[in-house]
Amino acid sequence: MQWDVFCQVIDNYGDAGVCWRLADNLAQRGERVRLWIDDPAPLCWMSAEINQAKQQALSLQPAIAGDWLGGAGVTVGARQAIQIMPWASAQRSDLRQFLQAMPHPDVVVEAFGCEIPHAYLEALADSAASAEAGAAPPAQPWPQWLNLEYLSAESYVERMHLLQSPVMFGPAQGQSKTFFYPGFTAKTGGLLREPQLLQAQAQFDRQQWRSQHFPVLPAVQAKAGQAGTEALWISLFAYEPECLQDWLQQWAAGAQPVVLLAMAGRSQEHLQACWAALGWAGAMQPTSGLATQQLQHGQLTVFTLAHVSQAEFDQVLWASDCNIVRGEDSLVRALWAGQPFLWHIYPQDDHAHHAKLDAFLDWLQVPGAWRDAMHQLNGITPATTSDALHEASRQSPGDWPSAKALAQWQTCAQQAKSKLLEREDLASTLRGYVQARVAPR
Repeated sequence: MQWDVFCQVIDNYGDAGVCWRLADNLAQRGERVRLWIDDPAPLCWMSAEINQAKQQALSLQPAIAGDWLGGAGVTVGARQAIQIMPWASAQRSDLRQFLQAMPHPDVVVEAFGCEIPHAYLEALADSAASAEAGAAPPAQPWPQWLNLEYLSAESYVERMHLLQSPVMFGPAQGQSKTFFYPGFTAKTGGLLREPQLLQAQAQFDRQQWRSQHFPVLPAVQAKAGQAGTEALWISLFAYEPECLQDWLQQWAAGAQPVVLLAMAGRSQEHLQACWAALGWAGAMQPTSGLATQQLQHGQLTVFTLAHVSQAEFDQVLWASDCNIVRGEDSLVRALWAGQPFLWHIYPQDDHAHHAKLDAFLDWLQVPGAWRDAMHQLNGITPATTSDALHEASRQSPGDWPSAKALAQWQTCAQQAKSKLLEREDLASTLRGYVQARVAPR
């Protein structure tokens, strides 16, 4: 089937990340996808294949750096089945003629409530009207129209999943959209999961990965050996948590060496601001191809990373003992990693994210200390009130999270992963729903 997925990048790149992953998941299952996107720039670091396509386009026409997709887009993905299309091409005045040269869509996906361009809907309506009148070109039925919604564990998701929404005005008047909710239960659409994920995880060697990308670490490991423990690896991909400065101090003062991998973006900038506020020494030259800077204070070693591809991001999660993630796509990847994690949910002015976080924690059935840590990260517990996070069994006043806490979190994370693996993935659920409703052509 031919899928047209529409994506507008609002902020923080999560929209682009989910839509690209969806397109790739569909293509791996034999589907054809056109991804219409208003800002393709994030895709270039999310996918090495897309970046290669961009460089090839620029080598042919160096002057089009700001518009490297051109009007007709670029083709990438499994079996070259994904076409990345500029949003502007869905707004052109001759769109109907433009679309006639392409396969007619069987499915249209409106990601996260973005509004599909009026011109695109008009072209579909004109094609459907011509079909009803028996005029050329041949009949082109209105595609299945899905509104892919945000991820949540709140109870309304099961009630709203697969509900129809009639279109009351505009060129699509008389048609209807179907709300499609990803989720964690059997009564939702599930989560994105590529077919080869478990195989890739089984083949991954975390110690080899650490040594390959961070060869300076024998000194850190020697410190750990002197303390009679292993270094604790933590990845950081969040917003600007108020508690981070306090956590940096705890990690630096602990008996256990901590290696913090700070992903590019807002939390990395916030970390550097916290570091400066603490008056700690500035950055050293990077000692690894993956790191852009190295910071050192006490038992804490920080490596700042540039933007990494989605595949490399997964490897960072698999190689870490605890992952601090944000948004939706990264949360799902942390769940599939099966490691302890902390979720920094997207903050909202009305604090609606507090209920959303607690609904997820209830589904996850987290131990009490893990819930406390999640609350602190999200500003629900004041950053100065950290006593609840330090269990009586901690190894020393600076060690957090403790080895005992991490072991409990690991068990819970693995149980959640196993539970999710029993359910169908989101791309397969979408395909099954549409296949039952689209007549073969």
